[in-house]
Amino acid sequence: MSDIPKIVLSGANGFLGSHLVDRLLKENFDIHCLVRKSSNLKWLKGKNIQLHTCGLENLEALKEVLEGANYIFHLAGTVSSFDYEGYHRGNVDLSKNILDAALASSASIKNIVVTSSQAVSGPSTKNDLYESVSNPVSWYGQSKLEQELLCKKYYHQLPISIARPSIIYGPRDVEFLEFIQAVNMGIVPLVGKEDKPISSIYVEDLVEALYQMAISEKTPGEIYHIASFEVLTWKELGAICADNLAKNPLYLRLPHFVIKMAGALSGFMGKVKGRAPTFDSQKALEGVQPGWVCNVEKAKRDFNFEAKKSAKEALKETIAWYKENQIL
Repeated sequence: MSDIPKIVLSGANGFLGSHLVDRLLKENFDIHCLVRKSSNLKWLKGKNIQLHTCGLENLEALKEVLEGANYIFHLAGTVSSFDYEGYHRGNVDLSKNILDAALASSASIKNIVVTSSQAVSGPSTKNDLYESVSNPVSWYGQSKLEQELLCKKYYHQLPISIARPSIIYGPRDVEFLEFIQAVNMGIVPLVGKEDKPISSIYVEDLVEALYQMAISEKTPGEIYHIASFEVLTWKELGAICADNLAKNPLYLRLPHFVIKMAGALSGFMGKVKGRAPTFDSQKALEGVQPGWVCNVEKAKRDFNFEAKKSAKEALKETIAWYKENQIL
């Protein structure tokens, strides 16, 4: 039996997952990635990892992959769906498959890190929102809450740590990229009359936090907000992006009803095309909230979490990467 720790990741081919793979490759780990046969593997090609194309549906196949695992990172999930059932299936039912399969190897497992979302905590304009709060306003947030409640049922059998990341940005991302692209066209879109403060996290800082959560003995059975201590408004983020893009943009304030109408229209067009869009009425509902700020003191206390880069530094790197890869 190898002395090299065995790591298993779900969602490894995605934006966050591929960055976590890069972080884990810096250590001496035996890395196994759960993907679907249809997954786009462009960020995983040529890397010293083992791919398993069984996905998360086949429980027996999952048991084989998880056999002897020491650490599991469950990142896979559903971020867009036409209905709540789709979110529940992707974020709750498939999480249950992972946990049920892990039970067969519970003796070797040191930690299972599950990525939830700040969407579970709900909106806030102050940094006094703690992990004990659960107030989702969208189907996505509700499904992530259900995922957390599911995990808690396994606490007495498995060491599970839950991360609630805030808005994530960085190279390879496609969602925050839309905001940057708007700024590149000379417009900083702002929702509502009042500036909305948000917590955010650079992807490199997030994957480091996930790694530190995994190797910490304090994290099993706990939930952590993961975000930079730096709280900025969308207007301030837009100004940083504009500076890096050498733009003098128009700050365009869009009324809440316009955002809601746009979300409904996007959702309708998604149904026509047969593909759930990332922006719909549910995402619009999150967008019109007064702010998304959370407290991260618990993560700092338990595993010395600290975001290494400011938003100014991180966005400069992100935009430079988009330009280098001819995306901007």
